[in-house]
Amino acid sequence: MIPAMATGRRRRLLAPAACALALATALALSACGGGDDETTTVTAPGVSETTPAETSSAEASGPSGVLTTDGVGSVEQGMSTAEVRGYFGDPVEERREPGCELAGPNAPKVLLWRYDVAGGQLTLQFDEAGESVESYRTDSPRFETERGDRVGDFFAALQDSWGERLEAVPLGEPTETLGFWWVRDGPTRTLLFDIRRGKIAEIQGGEIQFCE
Repeated sequence: MIPAMATGRRRRLLAPAACALALATALALSACGGGDDETTTVTAPGVSETTPAETSSAEASGPSGVLTTDGVGSVEQGMSTAEVRGYFGDPVEERREPGCELAGPNAPKVLLWRYDVAGGQLTLQFDEAGESVESYRTDSPRFETERGDRVGDFFAALQDSWGERLEAVPLGEPTETLGFWWVRDGPTRTLLFDIRRGKIAEIQGGEIQFCE
């Protein structure tokens, strides 16, 4: 059975040098550069401000932050695609897939956003409408949990990090070399560790559903 996946700072936009020079000369407010999706309001020569909605996703620094039971860094459960885009930028892939098979033929579809990161990928799962983050998964060693666990770490280190809070998922017979182990803060807040050959192969978080 395979488990399915169930505040950063925005950069200020700096006016291009040519526009800043013209503004300094004119001492007047104006909009400079950018397209329809990005509007800059200048409050003083060489200084500009934007609202969150006006911040271009191209300026987001990409996925980053600590893996928790309900999110990745500043991106948390319940956030919309628009909010996530403000922190992580645009995904490299966006697709809709059927929901958990165990929920029956009428299971709602889910929206997946995939990001390429150092050493692997980060995938966020939203409800079909993209109004709410439900969970995430990553196979990249770039990310770590609040206790320092990363993909590639040995199971023994993971066990030392969490002690009795680390529990075997009751699927098959999980061992130190193969199986799923998790830490839970509630029914929809989970850190799930996929152990293969005695190491962490993937980390998931959020609302975890077991399908197939």
